Amino acid sequence: MQTRPLNPRLLLLAALLCLAPLAAQARFILTDAVFDNRAAGTDLLRRGALFGEPVTGPFDRQRETIVDQGGGDMAVELDDTQILGPSEMYWNLRDGMTIAGGLLTARIEITPQAVGDYTVALRAADQLTDFLAVDIVDSGSSGRFVWRDADSPTGTFFAFAAAGVAYDLMVELDLNAGTYTLWWNGTAIVTDEPHGLVGQDLGYLVVGHRDDGNAVGSFEYDLIQLDWRPDDSVPDLLAANFNDKPAGEPLQLRGAYYGEPVSVSGVGLPIVESGLPMGNKAMVYADDNASASSTVRFEFFNGAELVDQPVSISFAVSFDELDEYVVYVREQGSSSRTFLNLLFRQGGQVQLTDAASGGSVLASTTYNANTRHVVEMAFENELDVYSVWFDGERLIHRRGHGIADRDVGRVIFGLGNDTDLDGVIRVDRILAHTLGVAVAAPEATPEAPARLLGAAPNPFNPATEVRFELARAGHVTLDIFDSRGLRVRRLVSGHLEAGLHRASWQGRDEAGRQLASGVYHARLESAGGVVTRALTLLK
Repeated sequence: MQTRPLNPRLLLLAALLCLAPLAAQARFILTDAVFDNRAAGTDLLRRGALFGEPVTGPFDRQRETIVDQGGGDMAVELDDTQILGPSEMYWNLRDGMTIAGGLLTARIEITPQAVGDYTVALRAADQLTDFLAVDIVDSGSSGRFVWRDADSPTGTFFAFAAAGVAYDLMVELDLNAGTYTLWWNGTAIVTDEPHGLVGQDLGYLVVGHRDDGNAVGSFEYDLIQLDWRPDDSVPDLLAANFNDKPAGEPLQLRGAYYGEPVSVSGVGLPIVESGLPMGNKAMVYADDNASASSTVRFEFFNGAELVDQPVSISFAVSFDELDEYVVYVREQGSSSRTFLNLLFRQGGQVQLTDAASGGSVLASTTYNANTRHVVEMAFENELDVYSVWFDGERLIHRRGHGIADRDVGRVIFGLGNDTDLDGVIRVDRILAHTLGVAVAAPEATPEAPARLLGAAPNPFNPATEVRFELARAGHVTLDIFDSRGLRVRRLVSGHLEAGLHRASWQGRDEAGRQLASGVYHARLESAGGVVTRALTLLK
């Protein structure tokens, strides 16, 4: 078998997708399964998306094998060993989640090893109903590609399929509009096509053999990538678009709840201005101090702690001149440990470093003066890795940042110490999101915080004990939320005395129904604020 290069048309198309429209958005990696770290001849476990593995499903025959396609390029081979019935593998979008809105981009590479009946489908949370499917249908001497959805269940032919040839499939699914666009080897097959399942949740990518009544045929697949741009249903950690701020006035230091910074150093407070190149109101920070760098700092959640929750950070930025600028992503508080540095150089280069790189440049791209650039970052705190996109181009993918004991909590925009007076940085739409739960507004006079100490056991089955500590007596609520941010159970609500407390949870909702396996969040709210912890229910 031969090693295949990535399809350049598809890569270009993926970049164009991210650029249109060119706006800062939350972006999360839901599933990314590349099998090159797997040993040939082994099978996959069923541990879910965070491990780059499938989950069990109703037609999972567990008949796959990891194979080497040449030069260490590993893929999954799925044999047709069932005389009757389908044989399928189920890839959940993210452990414990279904997706109800926003924009999903999915890509997979599939190689039929023989003419046969195969399918790739984006499926609802019930694991049975297809939003969209691409089938290879055995037509004798060759296969035929057809697409189908809930509105077009019989399928429409669009290309022939040959044995031993790799095909790239990519789809952009707009769950708010109820439409999708499908590409095959970089060519758009259908555009803005209704799928017919508005109001249903998306749960899985399913790959497998269709029921063809024989035991002939196998195929290989690789490069499963699913990225999600959510809608407004995802909680904001920070949302600073400055459109509600008066132009010409300085920002105040009131924190994330108000979409404002928490501190500045050097120049002073940034000003809100309107106009190009940002196209709307933006935060403007100008260099009038030749002797030192100047920074403005934004924090998330107004000081609340994030624990093992994925975080997306994005912003749009422009510069009046090619000068020296910096953007730092750090942990919350006063620490200088840096998850990510973006260094904008006078020569027009953008250089990326992190704590693990020791100052060595990990990736580099270019920027232009008076041009709106968009930066997107996805931090997966469960895995201590992150990804970076610059104007839609993925520069860093799931790299370990080197800070394993803390979560991201602030982003800093700055003017470098370049001994001149002409640097100007404009920033717009600073967004930070999490797949966890939102935090309430801060109290006018903060009380001493409560501490959510965790749960034991965690992961758990069938029950766990959540432990927390109160610095003073007061009203407390302890809730369990699912990964969509919906409350499924209230464990505590009432007045408690100061000290240590415990509450047990048996993995059931308010009605006593057993909940599905997945990641849940314990949310403790008191006069001192809100804290959360992730809980993993295993079956």
